Amino acid sequence: MFLFGNFIQPHKEPLRDSIQTLKTAYDAGIDTGDFMHAGFSLATHSNSRFFSGEELSSFAQDMASYSAVLAQVRQYSAQAYINLGKQTAENLIESVEQPHCLIGNSYNETVMLPKHQQDNDGTAIAEAYIYKLLLAYCFGDYANAINYANQAQSYLIAVSGSFFVPIFYFYAALAHLTRLPSQSESEQAEILAIAQTYQTSLAQFAHHAPMNHQHKLDLIEAEKHRVLGNNYQAGDWYDRAITTAKTHEYLPEEALANELAAKFYRNWGKERVAAGYMQQAYYCYARWGAKGKTDQLENLYPHLLQPILHSTIQPLNLLETLAGLVPIASITHSSHANHSSSTSINTVLDLATILKVAQNLSGTIQIRDLLRQLTQIILTYSGGDRCAIILPQRNNTWQLEAFATPTATEFNPVPLNSNLPLPVKLINYVKNTLEVVVIDRLVTDLPVIDDYLTQQQPQSILCLPLLNQGKAIAILYLENQLTSGVFSRDRLLILHFLCTQAAISLENARLFSDRQTAEAQLQEINAQLTHSIQLKDEFLATMSHELRTPLNAILGMTETLLDEVFGLVNEKQIEALQTIEQSGYHLLKLISDILDVSKIASGQIDLEFAETAILPLCQQSLEFIQPEAEKKSIQVVSKLPTELPELYIDALRIRQALIHLLNNAVKFTPPGGQITVEARIASVNRERDYLRILVKDTGIGIAPENLQKVFEPFTQIDSSLNRKYEGIGLGLALVKRIVELHSGDVSLTSALEVGSCFTISLPVLSAEC
Repeated sequence: MFLFGNFIQPHKEPLRDSIQTLKTAYDAGIDTGDFMHAGFSLATHSNSRFFSGEELSSFAQDMASYSAVLAQVRQYSAQAYINLGKQTAENLIESVEQPHCLIGNSYNETVMLPKHQQDNDGTAIAEAYIYKLLLAYCFGDYANAINYANQAQSYLIAVSGSFFVPIFYFYAALAHLTRLPSQSESEQAEILAIAQTYQTSLAQFAHHAPMNHQHKLDLIEAEKHRVLGNNYQAGDWYDRAITTAKTHEYLPEEALANELAAKFYRNWGKERVAAGYMQQAYYCYARWGAKGKTDQLENLYPHLLQPILHSTIQPLNLLETLAGLVPIASITHSSHANHSSSTSINTVLDLATILKVAQNLSGTIQIRDLLRQLTQIILTYSGGDRCAIILPQRNNTWQLEAFATPTATEFNPVPLNSNLPLPVKLINYVKNTLEVVVIDRLVTDLPVIDDYLTQQQPQSILCLPLLNQGKAIAILYLENQLTSGVFSRDRLLILHFLCTQAAISLENARLFSDRQTAEAQLQEINAQLTHSIQLKDEFLATMSHELRTPLNAILGMTETLLDEVFGLVNEKQIEALQTIEQSGYHLLKLISDILDVSKIASGQIDLEFAETAILPLCQQSLEFIQPEAEKKSIQVVSKLPTELPELYIDALRIRQALIHLLNNAVKFTPPGGQITVEARIASVNRERDYLRILVKDTGIGIAPENLQKVFEPFTQIDSSLNRKYEGIGLGLALVKRIVELHSGDVSLTSALEVGSCFTISLPVLSAEC
């Protein structure tokens, strides 16, 4: 149960699911007297609680109790692991001068790290440096963070398989990216390579457990775009990281993503946007219980946190806060009515309520669900009684996508240039100018009054664009037919804030929809391709049978005639029959090669691997081509050592590849030439040796520009060769595919009129590999 909860469950399921598993393992260990596994189970239980974002004070309190229990049963190693996590939590809870130094009531690194070294406890050392890396990065001490990342790297193998590994990759990548802007171009490339290595490793964890790691990948991607100056892409990735972390309830990473986004927007000069993200970061850290971190934010960014810091002195003004978060750039307000608080939003609403509504929007990914939710929310907070959303299409046209009343939302897409029951002139005006237009009692100087407005006489009108990165994602139209002055400034602030969040969600939903469409098309294409492959395979199998049947009859009859079963034959007849026989066998070989290439290409070929002695295999291949070589007076030289290793291969297929290469050498070597076969062991890297089998000839050679073409199926590099040498260009393609199926490769060197050398490289593997 300990092994499952620590090494398996977190890599497939949400991390918090392992908390109970490991607690149960601890209880079982205590009950049975297996105190060692009980201690390790409790230590990993502690890790799961910390990294899943449990409230820090509650976590530290429980860890104090657990530490005392482990001391009683003398499980000091496990106690040290728990104390590491507890001290890390305490450095987050309270403001300390050097939060990355694990020195406090629970753990003292100046005492414990030398002890871990003395005890050769690599696990404790790795965990200590990863916790220190987390703290240093979290509190903005990036130089120390990189130092701790380098030290943790040396001990990472000691925590293999645990959740500490992806945590290390996450913070190490982020820490290294902070160095990039101040470095030279060559050093920047090196830093990006390091970060990419960590990101790639983390992606492997995210592939199997996206709920635990996808938000981490998204945040690394955001930071990468930030340091590279890709501001718009960075903004999108920050939002993805925040949304994904919130969806899967990883509060620490949600806080960190908001903080990094705030710093990004502040450096970009967008102070008001930065304020919104920084306030969200503050709220997340506060909910986590990281008072040491919120104290730091208060000291560093008091101007961004002004609404929060002043809330103890005066009530937090919701509307002014929203105005600061997302200001409305341009409003055309054609009204002379009194927009007092009597028509404004209910003052009992607080910022948390509005943020929760916005977050609900951000968590919706299906376009229709999002539009249904958005229209009903808009009608709830706006005072309107009709709502329409118009969306852009791929052909640069716009269409009505959703129309809502307080009781229902209808979806009946209609192009904007059709006869719509909407003020099309007003919508086009807002689409072109990107202004927010408010009209009361149809009193306006704008050229937007059309037949619809004249006939319907709505008393309050609001039309505004939903913008994302300065681009109109949608147009929102609202009206109230009976009451004027409904769309006051207060309501506009609420609506504009919600619509800004909705614009991001709409863009994400559109991308998600496009991805679904692309995946569906890909599935359809794959299905068609699979069907085509099946038809091709069936055709080849049928044609093979149909071709082999008459060929076998021809070859059988030819052999009978050559044996003079039906009477004597003269020399010319024998020569003709031998030509027929030779051509027949050539056709049979071509049919077999075509079927083999087809099977390999479709992944249907089955290899039968076994330990195989290489020397006899090479000798048998040489014996096979010896008669043809003798006919052309070609000398065959064998340079095969007597002691060659056994390989784990499909002997039949490797022999087939060798014979193809040898036949090729015989075919293209002039009479009186030479073919040489060598074998040698080559060390490609420290972990693996390769056996290389070389087939050299003194043939016609190949021009440099044609060296790669020879391995392409149905390709001959010179059409004039078709007349002189038989074949359709399948042999070398088949050799290459067979060798690659053995995790090897085929290389070629050649010179015209000098000869060629084909080299097969096969890994020296045992059956256990």
